Amino acid sequence: SYLDLEPTIGIFGVSDEVNQLKDCMNGPVQEINSRCRACYTGQLWNFKTVLMVAKAGKAAAASAVTDLIHNHRVSAIILLGTAGSIAPGLNQGDILIAHRFTEIDVDFRPATKLFNIPNDDTEIPCANSCLVRIAACAANEFAKKDLPAESRKKWELPHTTRVVTEVSSGTADRLLLREVDASNLKLCAPDVQCLEME
Repeated sequence: SYLDLEPTIGIFGVSDEVNQLKDCMNGPVQEINSRCRACYTGQLWNFKTVLMVAKAGKAAAASAVTDLIHNHRVSAIILLGTAGSIAPGLNQGDILIAHRFTEIDVDFRPATKLFNIPNDDTEIPCANSCLVRIAACAANEFAKKDLPAESRKKWELPHTTRVVTEVSSGTADRLLLREVDASNLKLCAPDVQCLEME
């Protein structure tokens, strides 16, 4: 099976996020078109890697994951993304490692509880704890590196990068543009600390 081969990491996100990582790849980088998506294959921090540009939203994310698994035979998948904080204590520039996920735009009541998917035994999906630890180790190593001053200034980032684990993330295909939306979400899902679009 393909799992016996050299592990390949699949990483996807929107173009800005992927392009920043592409610049970090070492050795030859091959650009390919995969199901109308730009893909870059090569080595990233000594791992065989497939970088894929995908659109925002859960449908686009599901399609990209399917492509990475079936056409690129990846062993693990990382989703790059930017999350908006709806909890005190999370700051711009923090690296968040989510361990729980709430689908905040899912409502199948009365068939099931708010945010639950019918016939899914898992009330709130949790990430694999081993993968969370590995991601946290990698993020901590990254956080030790100093980002260029121009990047920190452009993105208004603090001088140090914090890695925050044990984060409960909400996913949605819409942004919370009004403060009242965030307040209502906190009433319905008090554990959610941040919101992202996949």
